[in-house]
Amino acid sequence: MITRTMTSVALAAVLAIGSHQANASDLGGSCCADLEERIAELEATTARKGNRKMSLTVSGQVNQAVLVHDISDSLTSVPQTSIIGNNELSTSRVRFEGSGKINQDWSAGFVMEFGAGDDISIRHQALYIKSKTVGAIWLGRTSTGTDGIAEIDLSNANIAATALNLSPAIDTFAPGVKLVPSFDGGRRELVKWQSPTEMPINLSASISDKDTYDVAIRGTGEVGQFRFAAGIGYRKDQLDVIWAPGIEARTLAGSASIMHVPTGLFVSGSAGRIQAMGEELRGYHGRLGVEQKFFATGKTTLFAEYGRIKINGVDDYWGGGIVQAIDPAAMEVYLSGRKYDLDGAAPGVVDDATVIVGGARIRF
Repeated sequence: MITRTMTSVALAAVLAIGSHQANASDLGGSCCADLEERIAELEATTARKGNRKMSLTVSGQVNQAVLVHDISDSLTSVPQTSIIGNNELSTSRVRFEGSGKINQDWSAGFVMEFGAGDDISIRHQALYIKSKTVGAIWLGRTSTGTDGIAEIDLSNANIAATALNLSPAIDTFAPGVKLVPSFDGGRRELVKWQSPTEMPINLSASISDKDTYDVAIRGTGEVGQFRFAAGIGYRKDQLDVIWAPGIEARTLAGSASIMHVPTGLFVSGSAGRIQAMGEELRGYHGRLGVEQKFFATGKTTLFAEYGRIKINGVDDYWGGGIVQAIDPAAMEVYLSGRKYDLDGAAPGVVDDATVIVGGARIRF
């Protein structure tokens, strides 16, 4: 009796196992055809990197603004008093960054960035090889060593107004025409070396040809309740202005910023000198303000500024602005205004200008 019972139990177990195996095989068959089809459809419509060894990050920003101006004696080719569109001070863009690890010390990667203004432009298209101990070597179109050297500011004010720069007034009455040389470095085809980023003092140097090169040094740190950042750079290149294109120029420029962390009070300043054709162009800019989290959405930046650039005389500007961060949406809204005296920059064309810019930027 016991033997018959055990035989019956064993037979039932075998039948149960067989039934389970049949069901398992069905899961890989027709019952999952719809699921597999959906997965294939998702894979076909999803952006993916080309290989598993190189990581890929996509980022960028959309920055749109309304510009209102009142310019006396301006060119008749720009009759409008308001402009709506891309903010060229910090243009809309999309950026692709790739990186791959070679070993514990070395890595390699690339950056491709496209500006989305009135026309699509190539801002960056370069690759690099980097060592934690030696630094990075860049090759291609990217920032020179002195790019941003005159715009160091620990606050968020730069999105609303650029330091040591007559924009947007110059751009308004002479769109597409370069009238004033830049104290800041830019982007070009080059070979560049950067010291390791983990160091408190960073060095960089770039060269495009025997007549176009620059070097820069930057530093950041904290002392007690104060945070600071500073940089200075030297550049030899050619003037990129309509009245003297291709003329050799030597530029020395720098900037610094200090912030009292508990209160958010900050002071930033920049200065520069450009020598070309036996002449010298000098400029300086100062900004002070406060940056605090007055609202739960994010920090508020309030600032006032003054600048002077000597071009065949003196061009002054003063103004102020506000930037409100909206952290949950990775967004900033801003409003700034400047009053310009532009007799030196364009004598006989424009005497003075008032420019107000308001807009928003979303980063992704």
